[in-house]
Amino acid sequence: TLSVFVMVVVAATVIGSIRLRKPGLSRVERDRSCCLRNTLSCLKGHPGQEHTFTSKCYSESGAQCGTEDIDGCCNGYRMCFLRNVKPYHPNEADALCQNTPC
Repeated sequence: TLSVFVMVVVAATVIGSIRLRKPGLSRVERDRSCCLRNTLSCLKGHPGQEHTFTSKCYSESGAQCGTEDIDGCCNGYRMCFLRNVKPYHPNEADALCQNTPC
């Protein structure tokens, strides 16, 4: 009976975690998506000061989404965004930097 209970719990956990994932995205893509989305969301709270707050918002996103280079919050996007946020709107800078490698 204990082994049946354990199997049911494991099955429920696996099924539950599968439903939470976006189909077709690897862990790295999910983490990167999380980081980019959270950074942009944070910057919307600082209109006109995006260049000043990029590093702060990116650090906060890294705390939520992961900070390893294999994860989404890698330094390459942050550096690209910093170069492009001042001459362009944050959404345009984000679009320019989406595919920047870590």
